[in-house]
Amino acid sequence: MHSPRTAGPRPAQRRARRR
Repeated sequence: MHSPRTAGPRPAQRRARRR
């Protein structure tokens, strides 16, 4: 739980942008 904003169905959206 890094932030309450990633409380959605896909909290791994930040990790999906790993270039």
